[in-house]
Amino acid sequence: MPDPSRTIARPSVPGYPDGYGPAGRSRVDVIVARILALDEGDLDIELADIAASLDARHDAVDALLAAME
Repeated sequence: MPDPSRTIARPSVPGYPDGYGPAGRSRVDVIVARILALDEGDLDIELADIAASLDARHDAVDALLAAME
């Protein structure tokens, strides 16, 4: 049986499994298109949700996000 205490890293391969997702578009392209399609109000709501989620685990999330603007 696998021992999770010995796990160093899990591989992450961005993209869709074969047979899934839109033809000719990467997963990143789809995500960016969804973000760009948000109006200002929806964007503010999503940003607040993300900040609240991160704030529970990390310090100074607002300062980090402000530095990225």
